[in-house]
Amino acid sequence: MNFLDRAAETAFLAEAWDHQGAGLLILYGRRRVGKTELLRHFASGRRHVFFVATQASSAFQLRSFSSAVRQGLGDEAAGVSFSDWGAAFQFLASRSRNERILVVLDEFPYLVEAEPALPSLLQSAWDRELKGTEMLLALCGSSISFMESEVLGHRSPLFGRRTGQFLLEPLEYREAALFFPGRSAEELVERYALLGGMPAYLQQFADIEDLWDGVARRILRKGAFLHDEVPFLLMQELRDPRLYLSVLAALAEGRTRIGEIAQRALGPGTSSQASFYLKTLQDLRLVERRVPITETSPGKSRKGLYRIVDPFLRFWMRFVYSEASAVEGGEAGEVIEQVLRPVWSDFVAPVFEQICRQHVRRSPQDLGLEWRPAVVGSWWSPQGELDLVATDSRRTRLLCGECKWSTRAVGVDALDSLRDNALRLGGELGAEEIRLALFARRGFTEAVRRRAREEGVRLVVAGDLYGS
Repeated sequence: MNFLDRAAETAFLAEAWDHQGAGLLILYGRRRVGKTELLRHFASGRRHVFFVATQASSAFQLRSFSSAVRQGLGDEAAGVSFSDWGAAFQFLASRSRNERILVVLDEFPYLVEAEPALPSLLQSAWDRELKGTEMLLALCGSSISFMESEVLGHRSPLFGRRTGQFLLEPLEYREAALFFPGRSAEELVERYALLGGMPAYLQQFADIEDLWDGVARRILRKGAFLHDEVPFLLMQELRDPRLYLSVLAALAEGRTRIGEIAQRALGPGTSSQASFYLKTLQDLRLVERRVPITETSPGKSRKGLYRIVDPFLRFWMRFVYSEASAVEGGEAGEVIEQVLRPVWSDFVAPVFEQICRQHVRRSPQDLGLEWRPAVVGSWWSPQGELDLVATDSRRTRLLCGECKWSTRAVGVDALDSLRDNALRLGGELGAEEIRLALFARRGFTEAVRRRAREEGVRLVVAGDLYGS
């Protein structure tokens, strides 16, 4: 797997490398998102020291780091063995005074766990020596909460020193599809609905021919790579994930409003407690709060609905966590046939909507738009709803869409509903231009195609959503 799917991230690193003088980069993102692979790919062919920390004592980390320096710098570092981090930084400063060197400290939170004073030691070394060198220092971590508070936060000793930062996000649908060459458009959508955009998850299914066989062997089977992935993810970020799991389970069942989430997960009268857990999950990029696109103050809106962002997390909570007794009892086949497959199309449908919104955001020209959307979202009210709405910055031009994940050809009733709801929304916003688009799993009736030609409606099938 090459890094054509990480072009923006690679360009960010390349620009930092080409910039003269010292650089301090902060690269972070969820476990399994591909941070280490990206940095190793970038380091290849460049003079570098690459160190991946583990959960070990400070003395052990220093010995391991000394070994990484010897390996990275060769004869220049022969015999070095650092007794403390100050000495390590001083040595690297001397070697990078007139030569560009990339130094990667991967899983930086583990280093700080073993040596809590490390951020202060690094700050002191940076101010005294490192900022006058040609070193490009990259601090990388999988704990989003730690990296944002203890490294990027205003109370961190390193605050104000960083020269660049990048939150590595899961891949979008187009990039995720690169893991499965030769698959049909429907298969690609289904695999994204199952695995989302985490490269390590996608790689687990790269050699899987049948989706359900992969679910049974790579997810539901005890000991499989993805079987306990969610508890590991939560334990990395949270001291006690039990109540968070209850909140996520309520979301996976389809609860979207804070009152019903609280009632289901924590019991009566727990809305304020649920708000705290939801805010934490939002900070971790695991949950999002959505509001209708018409809301001018989203943070204050009373119309907010919550949902799990990551498709695999949503799948795991719905079909592994909630069916734990059957899964742990080795009844994977029964879970797939009796629980999963009957609702699979409904499960995929909201992810298909998400993919369609990604497409509009990235390729508005494919929808015939001469303007680039400032906002892409959805809309709902007592008067109607739309799966997809894109607006310009003045909210005077609209693209309204409906996304149908059905095996049947989409008929004129869907087009009529789309037009009616688009006119309602356009009237509410005072829109000057309204364009329409229908997105379908497989296709459209001839009546819809005829009307689309006459009325200028864009028709998009799943196969149109994969490409550059």
